[in-house]
Amino acid sequence: MPAAQTLLVLAGPTGGHLFPAWAFAETFKSTHPSFRIVLATGQRAAHFEAELKRGPFDAVVYLHDFSVRLWPFWNAFRLVPDFLKAFLQSGRLLDAEKPALVAGFGSYSSVAGVLWAQKRRIPVLLHEQNKVAGKATAFLMKKARVLAASFEETLPASSAGRPWQVTGLPIRRTLLEAAAAFKRPFDRKPLTLLVTGGSQGAARLNELVVEALSRLTHEETKNLAVIHITGKMDYERVVESYESLQLKRDIYPFFDKMHALFQQADFAVTRAGANTLFELALFGLPALVVPYPHAGAHQKENAVQFEKRGAVLMHEEARLSAGVLARYLQVFISDTKMRQKISEGASQIARPQAAAELAGIAAALLEEKETI
Repeated sequence: MPAAQTLLVLAGPTGGHLFPAWAFAETFKSTHPSFRIVLATGQRAAHFEAELKRGPFDAVVYLHDFSVRLWPFWNAFRLVPDFLKAFLQSGRLLDAEKPALVAGFGSYSSVAGVLWAQKRRIPVLLHEQNKVAGKATAFLMKKARVLAASFEETLPASSAGRPWQVTGLPIRRTLLEAAAAFKRPFDRKPLTLLVTGGSQGAARLNELVVEALSRLTHEETKNLAVIHITGKMDYERVVESYESLQLKRDIYPFFDKMHALFQQADFAVTRAGANTLFELALFGLPALVVPYPHAGAHQKENAVQFEKRGAVLMHEEARLSAGVLARYLQVFISDTKMRQKISEGASQIARPQAAAELAGIAAALLEEKETI
């Protein structure tokens, strides 16, 4: 019996990279059960370890982390040795696993592995989650056999003639199954507001939401419940700040069954990471999105594309005050037709087949390799 083939998945150490990689891997595994699937990510992903163990990966390898930020200035002295460690570690990994295919999901954690794969003539599939291609993806474009994107507007002419496909963003099966069985009601009482700031940049959004809620009248809050995901660092402060508010709330530092919250909520205030936007769309959950203003402003570019299609409302953080946010909340609470219209726009932009499409591209690359 021939040895099992290996698919090597490279992804950055944040949920924005790991969860699409997970969704792709579990779908690929369902059609290629004999494959060994190995995830290589950065050491910072260790806090996802419990979740990753429940995922579709046969092994998870934590690569040496490095940063390309050259400020503070001492980062420049660490970049070369840190990259070399990651580069050599990735080379040893490819030597040991001998993957038939490498799939990259962005971030600097994927750079060394893709470079080694090209040197060994292993086909590479790259997926870009954000509307604007990240630096790692932009650098690696010419190394890939196929480029795939979440957004139609992502890939520029600089892809150097490489074939590319717009698949949407791969979403994990748990969410897909929950959404398929769910029909959004618009007449629930009380209404439920979902607040989540993602893994970074939650503090300012948390502060604005609590202050905005404090400006609502008793008439507005008596039929309102709040589910607030604060992030681990901000949890205690947010719990304290809610003590003066007379409204029903559930506050969590982190929640790993987001599909349940997307079903329970009637509208949301969130950041605008690609995962968040496509998951909102999948469940048709109307939302005000406040893009995280840092990290290359990727989130604003994502949100603009959704806003153009009527799938979200967007407001930039620099121009958002508690008073402005309170007015948004009042409109969501009072205007059922507006919520329904945004929900319809969001549902139209959803791409529930993204993981299956990407797995199909991977399968075609493997077939192509066998015929060469």
